[in-house]
Amino acid sequence: MKDLITWCQQKSFWIIAVSVYLSLIYSTGLHFVYGEHAFGTYFLTIPRRENSKLDAGYSDRGQLAQVNLEVSGSNLWKLTAAWQDAGTYLLQSKSISLSIAPFKYRLFPTLLIGLISDLVGRSISQVFTVINVILTLITAILFTIYLQRLQFNRTLTILGGILYVTMLANTATMAFPMLEPASFLMITLIFLSVLTRNIPLFLLSSIVGVVTKEILLISSLLWIVNYLTMVKSFRLADLVSNGLIASIPILVFMSVRILLGGSPLEVNFGYDLLRGQMPNYWTRILSISALFRFFVGTFLSFSFLWLGLLNIRKEPFLYRNSFVIPLVILATFLLSGGVARVIGILFPIIIPLFLLFFDYRSSNLLGGVHIIENV
Repeated sequence: MKDLITWCQQKSFWIIAVSVYLSLIYSTGLHFVYGEHAFGTYFLTIPRRENSKLDAGYSDRGQLAQVNLEVSGSNLWKLTAAWQDAGTYLLQSKSISLSIAPFKYRLFPTLLIGLISDLVGRSISQVFTVINVILTLITAILFTIYLQRLQFNRTLTILGGILYVTMLANTATMAFPMLEPASFLMITLIFLSVLTRNIPLFLLSSIVGVVTKEILLISSLLWIVNYLTMVKSFRLADLVSNGLIASIPILVFMSVRILLGGSPLEVNFGYDLLRGQMPNYWTRILSISALFRFFVGTFLSFSFLWLGLLNIRKEPFLYRNSFVIPLVILATFLLSGGVARVIGILFPIIIPLFLLFFDYRSSNLLGGVHIIENV
């Protein structure tokens, strides 16, 4: 009887968790964009910018300065603020030859979605949206499991899943042909693999990760740093094997670029780090307004959840891996324009740190929630 009660409690927990996540995915990611009628009609004017690939792919671009564009059905992706990225991913899903660097190196999601679109006979943009919703739900479930592995109680694991689903980088991209949902799934699997020292899971998630978003190269550092900080006595064979494991994502990253005709260290829009070339995002420091926008974007990526950094020493695993926070922010500052979207990759650290404001091991109700005193 006791086993039956335990089984029912476990099932009810996941029913509640998945129901909450689905309702939030709909209300924050889909309903906000599409309204009650999932493929309604919208009107907006998109500013004209030179982009030969998009010009060739979308004949209406040349008229957008004069007339409003009717956006409906498979054109809803044009509602996103990052519509140029979305349009490029759509073209790439049709053919890799239509894409440009660095988008063409983000192979996995676009190849998969192009294949699914052909199989089901639906538009690529619609398939993208459905896949993003599925990936977001799977990530929320895996993130809940990750929080359980960190010994958070049931109430806080659901709260953590809610904070993940509703974070800006999710709600701004989920309903469009964007790669954030796929990259968030991969980073969750990477953190789970590092936490459990699961080598096959790490190799799978990190390899797929670096051909989804290049920022997931941090997986190599996560693996080797956790090995170096956890091992009590070094053995040469273990050091070599862990070094090889950590190097595989880097080798895949470089190989994909070489195979597609680029430089091993090519970053945004063809800049080659081996030649000392850098995108000009660093010039933000020369402008007060641009620097202010960067800090605003950094803050908005997690808003007040950043306060969790006050708890950075309270959980050994999170503290050990917090080194990636400044690395991701620095990489975003130097190499990326999508500040909030890129920094959102840090949620497996930032959200749990915020949850540490609560007594995360209580066991009453779904797990109990009591504020920690003297934080």
